[in-house]
Amino acid sequence: MKYYFFLLLTISVFSLNIYAQNIKRKASFGAYVLEINDSIAKVYELKMLDGILVEKIIPNTTASNLKLVEKDIILKVNDVEIKNSTTFTSTIKNLRENDVVSVNIIRSGKPKTLKGKAIGKPLEISDDYEIIYDEVSYNNGYIRTIITKPKNITKAPTILFIPGYLCYSLDNIGKHPYGQLVDGLTKKGYVVMRVEKLGEGDCINTPNCKDVDLQTEIDGFEKGLQSLKKYDFVDTNNIFIWGHSLGGIEAPILAERNKVKGIVVAGTGLISWYEYILNMFRFQNPLMGADYVENEEEIAEYKKLLFEYLVMKKTPLELSENKKYKELLENGMQFDGKDRIWDRNYKYWQQIDDLNQPKAFKNSEAHVLSIWSSADLEAFSEDEHKTIADIVNYYHPGKGTYLRMENTTHAFAKVKSMKDGIENSNYDYIINNFNPEILEETHKWIQNILQK
Repeated sequence: MKYYFFLLLTISVFSLNIYAQNIKRKASFGAYVLEINDSIAKVYELKMLDGILVEKIIPNTTASNLKLVEKDIILKVNDVEIKNSTTFTSTIKNLRENDVVSVNIIRSGKPKTLKGKAIGKPLEISDDYEIIYDEVSYNNGYIRTIITKPKNITKAPTILFIPGYLCYSLDNIGKHPYGQLVDGLTKKGYVVMRVEKLGEGDCINTPNCKDVDLQTEIDGFEKGLQSLKKYDFVDTNNIFIWGHSLGGIEAPILAERNKVKGIVVAGTGLISWYEYILNMFRFQNPLMGADYVENEEEIAEYKKLLFEYLVMKKTPLELSENKKYKELLENGMQFDGKDRIWDRNYKYWQQIDDLNQPKAFKNSEAHVLSIWSSADLEAFSEDEHKTIADIVNYYHPGKGTYLRMENTTHAFAKVKSMKDGIENSNYDYIINNFNPEILEETHKWIQNILQK
């Protein structure tokens, strides 16, 4: 049985500040490429299968600066042999602005070497607020931070935004739901900080996001949170954390270790990861067409596997020695055959299972807004979100608030129902149907706290 897994995707006048001196901007290579196989070779009348084929060049990028053209065949980049798109991507991903780049190509059947400097990725710009590119030190490297700041303010309440579990950059996210959230909150008068996950965006000499565990990731976010104190425009008495999905699990841990005014958790969880995954399979799979009886039989097998993985702390490699477990790992947990589960290091999920979320909420004195959306396929438990507010109010009377948002998906898209959300889960629909209610409710809640 196939298992589904939807966890917790003209000239303007603008203000931009770059504080950081240690981080060089990542380069934008700017070439669409194709792996060369027999069919591609036939279509493009190529006489060789080596390298990769340039299909399109994006203006004002490294590729255009090198004067690459369509139908060039790239054989080497900086003396690294390019055998396929994977080696190409891994070679260019670490290029930085102004790095010298040498590309060996075949053009019209003849070998040629192109040389030039790498062009940095474009920086975010806005007519409505200032954008500050800064950095925080992390061991022997640096993490990129991006701050959006309302114009003409002296001090403002500040929000640290923490995203879900996936590894990707938060830089230049545009109409992505996270981009619309950050943009909307900044326009309402808040300073908003994004901290890149380790290894993402412009981060330099930091571990790969996909290889770090949960605690290491939280340490990176904490570096950003603590750096807010250095900015004179940050109201350090009114710092909030806004955590979405897995970020909603990380937020109270940060608040337990660092005094903040409030936490927003949206589309998140409270129970153990072991319990959540079993409930997820039971809830999601029938919605995707799985047979109820077959699904329950498979869940019985997952109970044993997940216990050994999450509770007994066995590695995926150990577990995959069992033929049935290997099948379950590959079909339902995105096991890569090494040490990644659901595209993260396997220890990441084991550490989530070890968390005591009620304890984190107890030990933090922050106000908490717990938001649940009725069409959330990933964070499907309304009861868990209500319980978060109940826990906060039990230990800190009056500080917990529960908010139910009708017909909104995990990605903040407005839909008619859960079924409609599943059918309209494509990116275009999501970015064009962002529900602004999440901004309004966040703003209303923060303002209510500030007025107390």
